[in-house]
Amino acid sequence: MPTILRVYSNIQSNPMLKKSIEYCCRQFFILHRIPFILQMLGSISRLLDIDEQSDITDTNKIQPISLFRLLIALEQTNIDAMRDDYSILELVKNDSIAMRITNTPIVAALGQGTMMAPTTIKSLDFCYADDETIFTLLNCFDVCVTVGKLR
Repeated sequence: MPTILRVYSNIQSNPMLKKSIEYCCRQFFILHRIPFILQMLGSISRLLDIDEQSDITDTNKIQPISLFRLLIALEQTNIDAMRDDYSILELVKNDSIAMRITNTPIVAALGQGTMMAPTTIKSLDFCYADDETIFTLLNCFDVCVTVGKLR
């Protein structure tokens, strides 16, 4: 994850790469839920560029604004954010246990007709079966505060 987030931090001008990383992180969250968030934040904690005095951007570090943009992007639930525009999930072995292909029509806003729901990964862990797959920034803060109190 540190390398992926370094790329995301330094290549904000490439919308294709940016959207691909956001989509992959969203699928990682659906697959692993809270442990993904904790491991992602833990793995990059020493790589965050928190030197506010420097005018030079260190490309080996992760800019805090980029991490915030990624977390905000994970929170998006609109159909455009959930769509696999670059066929990333085709690289995943199509196993009926790991994949859920949803073919229920979704009514688009403003009478644009119907759209097919996106293909998503479902968690393999039974304890997440009934959990919500939506990421919220508030939930992320809650988990970080809880872990911080345990230390």
